Formats: sequence, C-alpha cells, structure tokens
Amino acid sequence: MALLATTVFASAILPHPAPVSPAKRQDEWNIWELQLWTSGCDGEPTETFSGHDDQMFPCGGGDHAWHSVKMDNMEATGHMVKLYGDPGCQEEPIATLTRDGTCYSAQSDKYIAAYTIEPAE
Repeated sequence: MALLATTVFASAILPHPAPVSPAKRQDEWNIWELQLWTSGCDGEPTETFSGHDDQMFPCGGGDHAWHSVKMDNMEATGHMVKLYGDPGCQEEPIATLTRDGTCYSAQSDKYIAAYTIEPAE
C-alpha cells in the first residue's frame, strides 16, 4: 500500500512533457499546402490540400473546378504541381507550378479540374 501511495504521489508532482505546438510539428514535418480559389488568389482559399514533405499524389481534385492556385512550402520541400483541365489527369497539363507563393490563374476559357503533386524536376 505504501508503494502505491508513493507511486501516485510521485507521478502527481513530476512535470508532464509540454505539448508539441502546431508550429513545431510543421517545422519537423515540413508540411506543404496547395491553395485553390474559384477566382483570384485573394482572401480565404475555396479549398486547401496539404501533406508532408515525403508525400506525392498522382491525381487529386476531380469534383470541383478552380480558376486560381498557389502553392506554399512545396518548392522548399522539393515538390511541383501539375494542373489539369480534366478530372482524371489524362490530358496534357495546362500548367506546371514550381514556385512557392506565386498565384497561377487559368486562362478565362479554362478551369482547373485536377492536379498532381510530384517531385520537382
């Protein structure tokens, strides 16, 4: 009984590890983000898609249509994004993004239906 009381008392006074902040997790994981808008790159994005520096995606999107895209921390983590006008990523890409922070807007007669996230060339 004395051992149990000592164990409970000791665990109550030992400091617990501090929680890991989202900023620290982001630094450790190198999270990238693709931001998508229906018009322009101002304000809150219509949709975002994010992942870790070791993740690639062969074809994403498909249910939506966007007009503008911006990537964040993708160039820095060795990624590029190819944008497609068809939801299955079967046609030629309409654009290839390689620079973080640059807003790309599709031509007025086109829209972005899907994207691939690949290693930068």
